[in-house]
Amino acid sequence: MAALHSRRLAWRRPIETALVLALVGVFAALATERFGAYRRLAEVTRMRLDVATMRRALGVALAERSARGGWAAMRSLGGSNPVRLLLRPPAGYRGRFTHFNPADLAPGEWGFDVPRGRLIYRLPRGVTLPGSWSNPPRLVFRIIVSGRPTGGRARAELARIRPPPRHGKPR
Repeated sequence: MAALHSRRLAWRRPIETALVLALVGVFAALATERFGAYRRLAEVTRMRLDVATMRRALGVALAERSARGGWAAMRSLGGSNPVRLLLRPPAGYRGRFTHFNPADLAPGEWGFDVPRGRLIYRLPRGVTLPGSWSNPPRLVFRIIVSGRPTGGRARAELARIRPPPRHGKPR
């Protein structure tokens, strides 16, 4: 009887092992996919926090220049590098580029295009945001100062620049 019982169990072990391995593989694949989604979300959240920090620093710099140098000092902020207003650059900041190519930035990195006065953020792989530039996917920011020199209220903004429509069609 014991031999018959062991023959019945002999075929079960490989099937049970294969089933357990298949289930572990499915769970690992699902966990990896979910982890990747959370990682991308964390990177986009970090980028938004960096932009918010730069906007706050820009407000402080505008107030300081208004008190010290007036309209000319405030206007000089336009097109400048907003990273210079921070105590330390954001994670992934590669610096200033005089000959900028968006492909020079790895996903999740920042760079400043000096001739155009634009701050570029290369989006992480698998992330698309409305109004982002493509090839490679990126966001573009620029400091814009507006207002009137006398009697008006000056305003500085770290504006997100949208890509132009393709072939005359709105995006």
